[in-house]
Amino acid sequence: MQIEYMDHSSIDKKKWDEAILSADNGLLYACSWYLDCIAPKWDALIANDYEYLFPITVKHKYKLPYLVQPFLAQQLGLFSSNRITESILHKFINKLPSYSYEINLNYANTTQEGIQMTNLVLALDKPYEQLQSAYSKNTLRNIIKAGSKGYRFSDLSFDAFIKCYQTIDHRDKKVNQLLISKVIKAGFDRGYIHCCGLISPYDSVDAVLAFGNFNGRISYLFPASSEQGKQNSAMFMLVDELLKLYATKAGWFDFEGSMIEGIARFYRGFGAIEQPYRVLKQLRPSFLIGKI
Repeated sequence: MQIEYMDHSSIDKKKWDEAILSADNGLLYACSWYLDCIAPKWDALIANDYEYLFPITVKHKYKLPYLVQPFLAQQLGLFSSNRITESILHKFINKLPSYSYEINLNYANTTQEGIQMTNLVLALDKPYEQLQSAYSKNTLRNIIKAGSKGYRFSDLSFDAFIKCYQTIDHRDKKVNQLLISKVIKAGFDRGYIHCCGLISPYDSVDAVLAFGNFNGRISYLFPASSEQGKQNSAMFMLVDELLKLYATKAGWFDFEGSMIEGIARFYRGFGAIEQPYRVLKQLRPSFLIGKI
């Protein structure tokens, strides 16, 4: 196998996106347009005419190259429609253009190296009623609570979502909110990111979510609840509505985490199971600390 390092200008993005879409482990984060948003000028390791793809997000400090997992991409690593063995994976890792890196592999990249991270997913291969039977009592109770408030589930336009999201969620700095908006708009325009919300009888939007729909995987990307929505457990109902919508029509619901126990408990309440991924770190100088 000949692995070629290709700089950004040399990458055929049409072939890249076709390969990511057909890859068994293809993820939204690895699409060229997504990478263009979060890591402009990204490069790649490519083998066998786009059969194997490994996006490279390089930064420089003191003229030294180093690799850092970009913001808003939980998993990258090696993608292919062929079987990815540990041996093939390490051939790519050995070709990384820096001795210093902190990178998140994806769930299909098998290795015993690095740190295992938790990601929770739910298989959508069963009818909704069967999915619901695996909900925890607490989850069912909160869905009933939210349902009693008269909410209606609705698609949202990009503009309506961003207005609600930025009003509700003040955790992210302005620069991050601009990047989040850029990613959502790029995905929305291509039909890979969708926006929805719960609207109260008083026309307030109390919970919103921008979610990905790519390669049979529904990704829980950008959720937010108002204070009223939190009190009414609105996000429980919003996730439940999506599971009704995509049961038997998609492969997985990807909750995107979490290592935080309270959040993980919320996800597990819907019957989610672990699908871990690995984080690799090497020669970590002080300026990389906290960048992952």
